[in-house]
Order: sequence, then C-alpha cells, then structure tokens
Amino acid sequence: LPAAHLHLGDAYFMMENLDAAQREYEWTLVLSPDEPKVHNNYGTLLERRGQADRALAEYKRETEINPDFDLGWVNFARAAEISNQFESAKVALETVTQRNPNLVEAQVGLYGLYVKLGEAKRASILLKSLEARGIQIIQQ
Repeated sequence: LPAAHLHLGDAYFMMENLDAAQREYEWTLVLSPDEPKVHNNYGTLLERRGQADRALAEYKRETEINPDFDLGWVNFARAAEISNQFESAKVALETVTQRNPNLVEAQVGLYGLYVKLGEAKRASILLKSLEARGIQIIQQ
C-alpha cells in the first residue's frame, strides 16, 4: 500500500499537481517512515515549493536511512546550499566525489560551490577534470 501512494505522488508531481503529490508523499511517510525514496521525492517537492529548509530535513533523513545513496547526498547538498549551509553542502559533495568520482552531478555541484565560495584553485582543478572527460560547464 505505501508503494501505491508513493507512485501516485510521483505521478501527481510529474503532472505539476503539487498539492496532491504532497498529500500522497505525506501519507506514504505515515505508512512507511523509513523508506528513503519517499524522503527523497518529498524533499524534491518541498524544494520545488521553495521550502529548502524542509527539503534539507527530508534529504538528511534519507541519507541517514541509506547513507550509500550518492544522489541523495547531491540533493542534500543542493538544499544545504540554497539554505546557505555552504560547509554542509561542501562536505557532502566532497565525500560523494571521493566515493564516486564518476558522479557528474556531484562534481558539477561541487564546482559551482567552489566558485561561489571563492575557492578558485579547487574550482579550476575540478573544471579541468570535468573538461578532460568531455563535460563542458557553461559559465555565466
């Protein structure tokens, strides 16, 4: 039964019916509070609604349940950055890139964070690594 609510929430989310998606995700959390995927998806919904602090709490819970899910850490870092928790974001992304050096999402996020924090040398090294793999970063 929890999976049905999760999938229904995902369908509502894809259709941009965020109120219905939120109801389904919240119901899924009641039925299955230790399911990491629902924390991730609910966090994404909250982030879309501009509630980065609440999203961060969901991503944190997800990573507590499943600490090996690297994209969960990337989501956590993005919400932490939006919430101006730059050090938490940096630690999360550095940890993920050390553990999974091929995860482009983490490397791109870390590059952007280094630029934002004025860590030019680290940003330059990471940019060269990305470019060597054929990944282009469009700088604004």
